[in-house]
Parts: sequence; C-alpha cells; structure tokens
Amino acid sequence: MLQNKLFPAIHLFWKQYQANLLSQLKDLGAITIAGDGRHYSMGHCTKYCAYTVFCCTLPCIIHFALVQVYSTI
Repeated sequence: MLQNKLFPAIHLFWKQYQANLLSQLKDLGAITIAGDGRHYSMGHCTKYCAYTVFCCTLPCIIHFALVQVYSTI
C-alpha cells in the first residue's frame, strides 16, 4: 500500500491503537458492530469507496479502508 510508505509513523500508531482497542473490545464480551461503505463520485462514475467499521457498544471506529473501484465495463 502506498500510504504505508508515505506515512509510516501514522500507520504504526494506528496499528498499535487498533490492537489495543481490539483487546479492550475482547474483554467486553458481547459487542455490537456496524459497517458502511460510501461511494464518492463527482457527478461521474465512482472512483473511490470508503468503508468504515464502527463499534456501537463502545463508540469508536474499529477499522476503515479507502479503496479504488475498478470498472468492469
């Protein structure tokens, strides 16, 4: 991934934060998780999609990803 090479300190911090967060969530036991994907288009075809995974029990974002959409046309 290109962003890992450009921002290694931010990526490392996020991975450590995410690992700590997941261990806290495991300690809670039963949790509620929701996810959503949003396509961003500037009036034309969609090029990017942002996916977010949210924990409803402990209000926080667990994971997110920005992906480029490839056209099959």
